[in-house]
Amino acid sequence: MSESVYRSRLAQPIDKLAIALIALLALAIGLLIWGGTGCKDDCLFHAGARVNSFSWDNKTIGGQDRAFILTFNRPMDRDSVEENLTIAPPLPGKISWSGLRLAYTLDNPAPYGESYNVALARAKDRFPNQKQAGSQIKPFNAEFRTRDRAIAYVGREGEVMGRLVLA
Repeated sequence: MSESVYRSRLAQPIDKLAIALIALLALAIGLLIWGGTGCKDDCLFHAGARVNSFSWDNKTIGGQDRAFILTFNRPMDRDSVEENLTIAPPLPGKISWSGLRLAYTLDNPAPYGESYNVALARAKDRFPNQKQAGSQIKPFNAEFRTRDRAIAYVGREGEVMGRLVLA
């Protein structure tokens, strides 16, 4: 290809726009790689460790619900997560892991009529090729509750006689 044909192709406005956009994006990527994002909290490019989902978040659970799942956005240092996971009031149970998911299985059904708070702070992330724990997780707080206590009985007196009464 001759030089004049090559120059005429690059003289097209769409080519100039594409080259400028490629250069701008390459510069932005280079700056992010070289200097990081500079974000300390929640910002667009910050990819710190956090809890992606909690299966009982703001839900009302019953006797059939025996386990909740916390899903993380990256591999976690399992020991630091297990040490720093708190449930108030306490619910005895066992922790098991599957990849990025932590499952907490209750030893007994949760008592009815209670509100619970699940918190995780100061846990650290971990990547498979690292031997030591990394940065701390974004603090996590969530709540769930159990159904209200209720009793059903068959009325024996007055207007409720012979009827099922829910108290």
